[in-house]
Amino acid sequence: MNVKLLFNKNILEICIAIGAVIFLIALMTLTNIITIKGIWFVFLPYNIRITTIATIIFCFALVLFLQGKLGWRPLYYAILSVIFFLGLYEIIWYQMAAHFFNYDLRIFEFAALAGWVLLCIREVYPKKLPRLSLALYGFFFLTMILWVATGFDVNSLGNATFSITGEVFNVASKAALALAYAVHIGVKKQPMKISKK
Repeated sequence: MNVKLLFNKNILEICIAIGAVIFLIALMTLTNIITIKGIWFVFLPYNIRITTIATIIFCFALVLFLQGKLGWRPLYYAILSVIFFLGLYEIIWYQMAAHFFNYDLRIFEFAALAGWVLLCIREVYPKKLPRLSLALYGFFFLTMILWVATGFDVNSLGNATFSITGEVFNVASKAALALAYAVHIGVKKQPMKISKK
């Protein structure tokens, strides 16, 4: 292991920034601003899966590590990595929930989310898609198809029943989408080769 790499100033700054976020979440939990109920962080009136918070922190850190420094552009990319997967996943999940559970469609919410997702796509469009990202995007689509094929079981804070398969598909698909985009935006710029004929 390279000791210089371990104590690199940029990596140390990134670790401190991520550690501060984790410390803040722990402090909010200890002071009951956030409570934990099963698989959920609850801070009224919202709730979010613990695994979603972990994915957010991991993707944010991954983009900063792939960029190799803590500056405005890496922070911008890290924030976009979180916005992209949360926004796109919410759009796709809610469309399926509307179909399976007769949820009301919220067109203005989705229009706003779609705008953020399009911004995120614009940032990676000129970059060559890494093979790892391609594999993770494929895994995301596969898990979503399997989830629908198995009945699209979902868990929510108020449900008395808990679906293990629903939770596995939720976590696997969300993590795959998040990691795919984080790797895609996090790698150094590699423009696509466009042939001119």
